[in-house]
Amino acid sequence: MTNVTYLLFQEVTIICFLIGISHCAFSYQKGQPRCYYGDRGSLTATCENITGSSFRTIGYRFDNLDETVRCHHCSLGALPASFFDISGNHILYLDLESSEITSLTTSSFVGLVYMEKLNLAKNSIKNVPAGTFRGIKKLLWLNMGFNEISVLLRDGFAELGNLTTLYLNDNAIKSVDGDAFNKLFALKELYLQNNFITSLENVFYGLHAIEIIDMHNNSLLLLNPSEINSTTVLYVNLSQNKLRSLESGAVSAPQLRALNVSYNEIDDIKEGAFKGCKLLEIIELERNKLKQLNQYTFARLHKLRDINLAYNNLTVLQTSVFTHIPELRYLNVSHNQIEGLQRGGVLPLRSLHSLDISYNNLKYLDYKQLFDHAPGLVLIHLENNSLPCYVVEEMLEFYKDDHMEFSVDDKYGNLNETCNRTARPDELYPDEESAKYEAVTIDSKSSSPNEYIIYSLIFILIGLVAVLFYLQYKTYMQLKYYSLIFILIGLVAVLFYLQYKTYMQLKYGHQDVAEVGLMSSRGLEGRDADY
Repeated sequence: MTNVTYLLFQEVTIICFLIGISHCAFSYQKGQPRCYYGDRGSLTATCENITGSSFRTIGYRFDNLDETVRCHHCSLGALPASFFDISGNHILYLDLESSEITSLTTSSFVGLVYMEKLNLAKNSIKNVPAGTFRGIKKLLWLNMGFNEISVLLRDGFAELGNLTTLYLNDNAIKSVDGDAFNKLFALKELYLQNNFITSLENVFYGLHAIEIIDMHNNSLLLLNPSEINSTTVLYVNLSQNKLRSLESGAVSAPQLRALNVSYNEIDDIKEGAFKGCKLLEIIELERNKLKQLNQYTFARLHKLRDINLAYNNLTVLQTSVFTHIPELRYLNVSHNQIEGLQRGGVLPLRSLHSLDISYNNLKYLDYKQLFDHAPGLVLIHLENNSLPCYVVEEMLEFYKDDHMEFSVDDKYGNLNETCNRTARPDELYPDEESAKYEAVTIDSKSSSPNEYIIYSLIFILIGLVAVLFYLQYKTYMQLKYYSLIFILIGLVAVLFYLQYKTYMQLKYGHQDVAEVGLMSSRGLEGRDADY
């Protein structure tokens, strides 16, 4: 019994000893503020367990070797004025991330005259009073992301005339005073993403050097004209907001290179919305509610090379929209409801490199004209459409000798399962004339018979002009060269007539032009509805 008691006593003693060690270690971690040098040759000092009352009493002498000071497991609370006014310091970078800072006061950082970088991220700061950054005029980089700031007041950053980068992301900012940034003359990068900002009125006033503005995932409802009109900005991200339209002049930044307005609710883009953005190269418009595009939506954007219109509600790809952008290389209109390419799929884009029309309702594609008018194509995506199999097979055959990646089915799909097994017109109609007539119905979208009625009227008018010309000047024929002009006009009229008369006979099987126009207006018994 004595032995058992002794063993039990030993175990209890060991347990108490271990608990004591753990308690001491825990007490040291939580209760012993200290600062210490890093590895040999390091210019970084690390401070641990510092509180607002202990920072100036720890006995650590900051000197010109401490260029970086990091705070770990600190609980600084409210930073009073002159909190870091430490004589002899040469601190260039002060890292106070996750230091439980609750508030800043006027002149909190006085004394850090050499500081260039300040990290205040992941604290509980709720506002930035005027004069907060007094005395740190050399500051270039400031991170105040992941705090609890709700309003940006006037002159909160007024003393930071040399600041180039400012992070205010992931706060609770709802409003920005018009003069909040008015003295940040050197600011180049402004990050305001993941907040609740609803308006940009005068927000960017005074930012004469700004190049990057990131405001994705806010609550913007409208872009008023000239709100983004900086002459220096290169990149603007307004994705994941609540924009419903882009009015004329909404973005007028002459140096802008990239604009992201994806993941909004935009259903209308007014003519001139991007007026003045002559150097714009990339525009992201995916995940909106666009049903159609104005013919002049991208007018005068001659440098545009990448357009993303995926995941909208487009039903027709209006190729005239892209007429004025000869440098376009990447066009993505996937995941829409496109049933056809206007004018037979002719894209007047000789620089086009990649075209994505996958996940649409495309039933026909004039791939030969596509190749003729976009000879630079090396990648075409047509997965998950309703193209007839014979069209797919013809396309594959047509492009087989070209250095082109041509995708027509899902990565794990099978051609015979994903294409529409519609028979060729000549299989449905063995008679040559009937097959020719049926082929016309497929192609009628690109060449309306009404156009040839217009052409007929034109050559009739030319003939009448020639007759009138002759009657007017016939008395002077032997004296002047008008007879030659008359003959020339007459020949043009005749040639014009013969040219389109022959073509229309071949295309419409000698049908009367008016009859063809009537069938076109009736939709050829509904076949045109598929296109």
